[in-house]
Amino acid sequence: MNSDRLLKLALDAGEIMLANGAETPRVEDTMERILSIGGSMEISANAMNTLLVASIHSEQTGSHALSRAVRSRDYNFEKIAHVNSLSRALVSGKITLEQAEEEIEKIHHEPYFPLPLVALSYGVGSWAITLVFGGSNWDGAAAFFSGILIGLMFAGLARWKKPYFLSSFLGGILAGFCAMLFYRTFGVDVESNHYSLATIGCIMPLLPGVTMTNGIRDVLEGNFISGSAKMMEALLTAVSTACGMAIPLSIFHF
Repeated sequence: MNSDRLLKLALDAGEIMLANGAETPRVEDTMERILSIGGSMEISANAMNTLLVASIHSEQTGSHALSRAVRSRDYNFEKIAHVNSLSRALVSGKITLEQAEEEIEKIHHEPYFPLPLVALSYGVGSWAITLVFGGSNWDGAAAFFSGILIGLMFAGLARWKKPYFLSSFLGGILAGFCAMLFYRTFGVDVESNHYSLATIGCIMPLLPGVTMTNGIRDVLEGNFISGSAKMMEALLTAVSTACGMAIPLSIFHF
């Protein structure tokens, strides 16, 4: 079996999983499953926050290793599930290496959720969180309006190369200003309602809960480098969101 093709397939699978929010042990396990079909007992797969390394030893060609940087960040658990299923089907012999290569390419180019659905999800999530924290119907409506605009902003920024914390910073600013704009546009009394709860509902979807959870899990399983990097990323994202939120709060004196 061609070692280069096998290594490339393992890296392709690992990149999709790591870029879409999978934890490090799951990524390494999937890559090792794919490498194992080569018949070699000497395989290795390592995943860090922005780097993948895979190696395999063949008696015919010696040792081969490939590495790949992973720069993109997103959350799409559907892609993770598809790659995980593909690796198991490949190991069990249900599909060939050629079929796996074609399938991994399809998964890589799977379209993301439609823009209206993404924006609506941000809005509904913000609305629900605001009501859970005890906000009024007006607070929920303000959060829903702000959440939709935040979702549209995130979709627009996804097309541009930018610092990863910039989206969270701008999201915090937009959450505060949009909520206040809603109150003033519809003549809602800010004092009798809960402006703070509306903004909390807006920024909750921006917080890096998945990243922090994966970072803690990596540390507990001994992956200290990737775990520490993920927790630092989560911390910087949370701080960026808070700094962005501080701007409208300071302007409106809340």
